[in-house]
Amino acid sequence: MYVGDTISLDMEVTGTKPFSSREDAGLVVLDTEMTNGDGETVFAGDVKFMIARRD
Repeated sequence: MYVGDTISLDMEVTGTKPFSSREDAGLVVLDTEMTNGDGETVFAGDVKFMIARRD
């Protein structure tokens, strides 16, 4: 990747899990792939977020 590159990001939710220690939050796992303008993959991996839970 270089300054000025246009990138695209695809994310898919691959998992969710409540926290036993926090009733107001859970874990979301996203399978992620980032590509540059030439369609080359510049990043791929799982990203994990702690997210507030909905009622």
